Amino acid sequence: EHVIYRTYAQHHLGAIFLNAPFIRRAQQKPLGYAGDYEMMNMLYRPSHMEGATLFARVLNQCAATEVAAQANINRVGYLTDKLRILLRGAQASGGGRVRVASIGAGPGREIESLLETSPELGPHLDVMLVDQDSRAIAYCERRLTPIAERTGARLHFVRESVRRLLCGGLKIGRAS
Repeated sequence: EHVIYRTYAQHHLGAIFLNAPFIRRAQQKPLGYAGDYEMMNMLYRPSHMEGATLFARVLNQCAATEVAAQANINRVGYLTDKLRILLRGAQASGGGRVRVASIGAGPGREIESLLETSPELGPHLDVMLVDQDSRAIAYCERRLTPIAERTGARLHFVRESVRRLLCGGLKIGRAS
C-alpha cells in the first residue's frame, strides 16, 4: 500500500513540500542526481531556515535536520576527527604524508574543516578528491586551494565517476 499512499501524497501535497528549498532540490535534481554538492552545502549551513515564507522555512528546517540529513552533517565531524588522529600519528612518528582519497568528494567539507581547525597538519596531508561532477570539483578547487596553499596540504582534483573507478577504467598516473 506504500506506493498508493506515496502517489496520493505526492499528488495532493507535492507542491506544498516543494516550497522548501532542500526538498525542492531533492525532488528536482537540477544537477541530475540527489545529493549533489550544492545539496550537501545546504545541509552544512549553520541555519536551515531557508525559504520564501515562514512555512517554507519551517518545512526546510524539518527536512534538513531529519535523521538521514543529520547523519550526513555528523559525517563531516566524524571524518575530520578520524583524519586528525591519522595525521597526528604521522606527525608524531616523523612519518611522511598521509595519503587520502575522498571518493564522491562533493564539496570536500571534511578536508576544509580539518585544515581550518588544524592547519598545522597540512604539511602531512596529501588528498585526492574524486567526484563525477565537474562543478563539484571546480567548487573544491576554488574553496580548498587557498586553504591548501596556506597550510601546506597537497590536493589533487579528479573528475571521474565512481563506477568507472571501481570497474578499473581509470588509470591515475598523475592527478591534476
